[in-house]
Amino acid sequence: MQLLNMSMDRLTCIASDNGPEPLHVFVTILVLGGTLLIGGRASGFLQPERIHGLQGSKAHALWCLLSVSARVLLFPSLAEELFWRFLLLPSASEHSILRHFFIQALVLVGYVLSHPLCGILLEKALKQGGYTETFSDSRFLLLTTLLGTYCAFLYCWTGCLWPSVVMHWLSVWAWLLFFGGERRLRRR
Repeated sequence: MQLLNMSMDRLTCIASDNGPEPLHVFVTILVLGGTLLIGGRASGFLQPERIHGLQGSKAHALWCLLSVSARVLLFPSLAEELFWRFLLLPSASEHSILRHFFIQALVLVGYVLSHPLCGILLEKALKQGGYTETFSDSRFLLLTTLLGTYCAFLYCWTGCLWPSVVMHWLSVWAWLLFFGGERRLRRR
């Protein structure tokens, strides 16, 4: 019963009295997102551009924004955070600091290594190129490592799943719409 209650707290974000303030969480997400942007731009992986769908009519652009937003919120953001953080990361209070760090490191390695495999599977399922090449790019994997580290930090710091989902969602959403992600994944 205690495990069920703890899991519900992580999903519903019923914070304890000593949890971080929402404004601190929001600012932290912005700062961490900024470091991803700086690192991605410095590596040459993130190239500013607008996707084709945003250049049409206002209604079409709005539809494009909403559909990409919803798709990215569900997968990869929510699905990956539920699996890699919620299911696999224990609460910081459940283990010693050293054991907790070791578990986090193992989960991070699995998270990063799952991306090249997902690239291969998506490319075969969708019958279009770009996924394997993109998801195996060392610059992408470095950004994935940073994102996974940041999401794990947010999850453990807040004791709640939703800040890591928001961080993941905003990062992938911005990459797809404004930094060449759609172009990279749509190669034929």
